[in-house]
Amino acid sequence: ARDYGEQMTMEQCLYAMMLESANECAFAVAEHVGGTMENFVEMMNAKAAELGCENTHFANPHGLHDDNHYTCARDMALIAKAAYANETFRIITGTKIYTIPPTNKHPNEDTIVRNHHDMLCTYHSANAKYLYEYCVGGKTGYTDAANSTLVTYAEKDGMTLVCVVMNVQSPGQFVDTLNLFHYAFDNFQVFHVADNETDYDTSRAVTVGALNEYKAFVELDGNADIVLPKTAEFADAVSEISYREDGGSIVGTISYTYANHEVGKADIVRNGIE
Repeated sequence: ARDYGEQMTMEQCLYAMMLESANECAFAVAEHVGGTMENFVEMMNAKAAELGCENTHFANPHGLHDDNHYTCARDMALIAKAAYANETFRIITGTKIYTIPPTNKHPNEDTIVRNHHDMLCTYHSANAKYLYEYCVGGKTGYTDAANSTLVTYAEKDGMTLVCVVMNVQSPGQFVDTLNLFHYAFDNFQVFHVADNETDYDTSRAVTVGALNEYKAFVELDGNADIVLPKTAEFADAVSEISYREDGGSIVGTISYTYANHEVGKADIVRNGIE
């Protein structure tokens, strides 16, 4: 319920967007960042392509129906993963309630915005049964054409997952998401590459191939993980190394697959010691 000419900070607009689906704030942010809404949409599409999205085309910054505005679950998962890498986004998407102080158009009252994600908080008291203790954020969505959609983040046992559900009759988006999270957390586990990798141990095995000249000053990315079924061991993953000789900080990358599916990567990086 923002008004034309109302003055708000970017932070306030982002909370209004993410918690209350404030389409007018999304439009205002787009104009502020992109100069025009149309230019911001071009930025959105360029970013989606950069992230590897293949079935996405945006036509507006808020998601209301447009025949030229579409995406798919895989692409939305790529976008959601990239967004979660941003600390400010993580804070906002995990916030249950936020207060916008009085503005020039609403000078005498606070505006309270609440997260609509029923797995995170009890905004809809009747749906409190969908609360999920491992949920750390997400975003609801709905249009007549798209039906209910949901993006959800959850963290458990050192593993962070994103789940995307589309075209569901409410409250099926929460039921499906819960079932998917139960399945994933019950059947998969995360392995920290630096704690488990031996084939490319920088103390010995990186003396092979193109890494020989770097053996004294390289190390595995300390943040790299792979995800495998709980019935598998780290050694069951098939690894393949590719080298880079562009002089940058990344010397090479180890790619891991299991059952012909990519399960993670780990960069081999310079540690600054030469």
